[in-house]
Amino acid sequence: MVTDLTTDLRPAIRDRLHAVETELADLPQRQRKLEALRDSLRAMLAQEDALHGEGVDESLVPAFHPTHDRRTLADLILLVLGTGPKTLEQLKELGTSWAPVRDSAFPGRAINFALVGLQKGGYVERLEGGAWKLVPAKAGNDADSPKAGFRRRG
Repeated sequence: MVTDLTTDLRPAIRDRLHAVETELADLPQRQRKLEALRDSLRAMLAQEDALHGEGVDESLVPAFHPTHDRRTLADLILLVLGTGPKTLEQLKELGTSWAPVRDSAFPGRAINFALVGLQKGGYVERLEGGAWKLVPAKAGNDADSPKAGFRRRG
């Protein structure tokens, strides 16, 4: 029996059904990509809010800790704050020579993110006027802690 394609819609319906099934199979992967994009956009918006004085959603920022080789942006910030409290603007001025932010179009974002991570890690705190300072050394012996190398001397 010969199928008359002008009156039999079944081949076209089968083609469309196959296309729909293919799209349905791709949906979980597409959903994962969209969820990752959404999470990235939320994190970017939180950073922008922080730069415009609306605070940072700390749930999006991991705790930062100094490293032994003292080469990260967090390490550099801790060394500078060892000389006394600094505002974000002062840190941005000092940071123009730091490799982690030197070529950045938005050094303030990187420094602010690092400050929030250091705050979450318990290394710095923000003062009422907006300046950042090192957290005073805890009572007792913390010589084995990563903070020990960054305590103010004198």
